[in-house]
Amino acid sequence: MLPLKNIIRVADDKDIDKFNCNERDAENALILCKDIVREQGLDMRLVNCEYTLDKSKVIFNFTADDRIDFRKLVKILAQHLKTRIELRQIGVRDEAKLLGGIGPCG
Repeated sequence: MLPLKNIIRVADDKDIDKFNCNERDAENALILCKDIVREQGLDMRLVNCEYTLDKSKVIFNFTADDRIDFRKLVKILAQHLKTRIELRQIGVRDEAKLLGGIGPCG
């Protein structure tokens, strides 16, 4: 398990507004990514998406049974979203955890 990072400061109203805006943008980015995945015929299931607070990067978490060559997907997403793209393949237990599951699978 990775150590927790230090807290820099308490979030102010500006940070919270930025976070909420990023959440809305992440929902739109997830819809866009799902459409592109479908168009490209990639066998992957997108779980969620999140922007870093400064929007320097967008992170997509996905599950897949096999390894996926998503280089073309990253290129297309970068053209549309104009930011750095990171795709992380996660396991089904991690998916359950991200979706709020509890118990042995999350």
